[in-house]
Amino acid sequence: MRQPYHSGHWPNTARSTPGMGKHSYITLPALVAPSSVSIVGFEDGAVVEVVAGTSLTLECLVADARPAPEAVWYRGEAQVDPALQEDQVEASTQPRRWSVRSQLVVTAEPEDDGKRIKCQAIHTTLVGASEPFASSITLSVLHPPGDPVITGYEQGEVLRAGARRTLTCHVSGGKPRPWVLWYREGRLLDDNTTSTGPGTVVNSLEVAVTAGEDGAVYVCSVSNDLMQEPLTANVTFTVYYAPSSVTILGPSQAQDGANLALSCVTSTSNPPASLSWIVAGKVIDNARSIVMHEDEGGFVTTSNLTDYLVRSDGIMEITVECRAVNPAIDKVVRDVRTIDITRAAGVPVFEGDLKREYMAGSIVDLTCTSVGGHPPPAIRIYKGEEEIPTSLLLEANISRATAEIEVTPVDNGVKVTCEVSNPATLQPLTISKRLTILFPPWEVTGSAFPNTVEAGTMVNLTCESSSSVPPANLTWRSDGTRIEGAAVRRNQAAFGGTSTM
Repeated sequence: MRQPYHSGHWPNTARSTPGMGKHSYITLPALVAPSSVSIVGFEDGAVVEVVAGTSLTLECLVADARPAPEAVWYRGEAQVDPALQEDQVEASTQPRRWSVRSQLVVTAEPEDDGKRIKCQAIHTTLVGASEPFASSITLSVLHPPGDPVITGYEQGEVLRAGARRTLTCHVSGGKPRPWVLWYREGRLLDDNTTSTGPGTVVNSLEVAVTAGEDGAVYVCSVSNDLMQEPLTANVTFTVYYAPSSVTILGPSQAQDGANLALSCVTSTSNPPASLSWIVAGKVIDNARSIVMHEDEGGFVTTSNLTDYLVRSDGIMEITVECRAVNPAIDKVVRDVRTIDITRAAGVPVFEGDLKREYMAGSIVDLTCTSVGGHPPPAIRIYKGEEEIPTSLLLEANISRATAEIEVTPVDNGVKVTCEVSNPATLQPLTISKRLTILFPPWEVTGSAFPNTVEAGTMVNLTCESSSSVPPANLTWRSDGTRIEGAAVRRNQAAFGGTSTM
């Protein structure tokens, strides 16, 4: 608070002048202007750095004036309320002169940056002066920036894949000048900070909008040397995009008279894609779809086609198309598959009479045919468990496989099998025949018991043939004369033949 002037500031002296009678007069001291005005501790015009929110105590000294001077403070162009200053009048070192010390506590605010704090001397001698008698400092207020503001995208706005957007982060204030950084998912994208005017800085980031940007979070981070933690603002993109692909899954063949069993799956899209089926040029209305949200973002749509009954009507294939439409984007994505219509082949038939008898060592022609079937069937011929190499010929609607085998006694009674199969047969169709092979005995053995006999005694003679088909006939002769009455016995022998004894 200002201190009142002391009455001793203005002493007066009464005197009598001889010859003029007794009179009293007052001698007034001369007015003396202040010798200086200063803000203690600072040069006039000094720039004083201070952190916003902190207090700065300023002391102004107006020195060596008669009568005692006064001081007023200005904050910028506005005079400070005198009630906020505390003044103290003190005697000067000069005789009959006084000085005043005025203290003002200034709490720096960000808007004080660059503002001049002035102490002006007030004294009778200074009235009408062309320039104020004053001293001043300029505040440099260190302060954090304001909250960042992002323009170029409104939260919730729908973008479409293929577009481009420029995000601009605006920041006002801040000293020292803040730096503005762009991040995406924690990764620094851009640190190019520029000024657009006094106290304003920006950083602009151009973004190519793709499907991968859906759900992407872009963060503007602002900091300066005063801040322990940056200020941030962010936007999360919402991007509409069609699926990049549609895939039909399932077999490439369908049996005539059976239902198709196909699935159609999209890649991710946003919003979910709608699926439709077109089979043989006709739209299928009863296929149902399932939509699932992916953890990485976007939706996958799946549709199963199971109720379409395949009827060939004489055709060999049908075209199946799955179409995906994103309701927010005028784009159709499709997959097309050609499905072969399978028909079972006819039962196999051996051509020729395999019931006839074949001589060992001869060549047997085996021909097996099957009528119809799509695709044409595979035909295999087996002798026992061994597959025989065949030649396959397709004529009109008949599939014919031929093979040759050279038969031996071992092949007597062997089973010859023709097997027919194609995708329309769950189990191969078969026909089997057994071969009859004629072969002679390969040896005849004889014996006598006892080996040595006397004339006129009996001896047993035995003659035995190896296996043969048909059974062998044995004839006995002695000195060119045929012996009759021999007992004949036949037994089963090797290769399904008979041995004769």
